[in-house]
Amino acid sequence: MVDKLTILEIKKENSDGNKLDNIMKELNYLEPLVEDLDIPSHIINDLRSVNRKLWEVEDLLRVCEKQKCFDEGFITLARSVYKTNNERFELKTEINTITNSHLIEEKIHP
Repeated sequence: MVDKLTILEIKKENSDGNKLDNIMKELNYLEPLVEDLDIPSHIINDLRSVNRKLWEVEDLLRVCEKQKCFDEGFITLARSVYKTNNERFELKTEINTITNSHLIEEKIHP
């Protein structure tokens, strides 16, 4: 839920019109629920920063894809996705611990 909230906040910064209306509906619903969880703000801020980094990297990857530019820069960006997702997973796990969540995300890698 916290992850979803931070992603919606990023979408809010990058959206307008009808999409923004839908994003705001979700944000308005989730914000009070997340506030009630009493998660330290620095953890939420860290998760938001990691999600923003993922957003930016994925945007850059889309540009590379559109330009058919698969050079060393593309490889570096692509590798940063899984590294940043690992950071995200650690923060989400920390939030699950703080909230005593019974819903635990499991990562499965080859």
